[in-house]
Amino acid sequence: MKLTQALLIEDNSYGNKAYQELVSKFKQQDGEQIGYGQNGSVFDMGVEGWVFKVTSDMFEMEDAQKASGKTFKYLANIGEAEEHKSGNAGWYEVENLRNAPQEIYNALKDGSVLYDFDMYVNTGDKKHLKDTPDKIQAGGREYSLHNFFTGVRKEMLSAGIETDNIDLTGDLNNIMMNSKGDLKLIDY
Repeated sequence: MKLTQALLIEDNSYGNKAYQELVSKFKQQDGEQIGYGQNGSVFDMGVEGWVFKVTSDMFEMEDAQKASGKTFKYLANIGEAEEHKSGNAGWYEVENLRNAPQEIYNALKDGSVLYDFDMYVNTGDKKHLKDTPDKIQAGGREYSLHNFFTGVRKEMLSAGIETDNIDLTGDLNNIMMNSKGDLKLIDY
């Protein structure tokens, strides 16, 4: 699995000079750091509709480059993507999303649901969705988690992104939504 490979070969973001150089660059350009995680930081640079992610996860960077310029319904759209000259970090422009309704997160809070989603996306075997709730009412709207999960898989495959690259098992907040209220997956 690529996650295992990434853990074995990549420097921690905080010890990665290329990553630190890119973070400093965005801060010097008056970027507001609005989020961060183990392998990356997100900056608001004042570009309407977009935020910028700096990452030391080169598998994530490779996928961002594959997705760059494509339009997705279920995956977060990626604008520009640029790898650092060292090959140890990069940045990409990602559509500015917001948190999904709490009812979605409540339906996913059980780790086994996220594991089943991960297994479905990897294998395409719908048996992994049998214990996953499908229809969720939230904010006066009905969401189908099964349609979302199958859409994520189809879009990853259509973009040439390996399905084992999905990043869900540790953070259900990687499911967000756009201004229209459509669910989107980030960090794929």
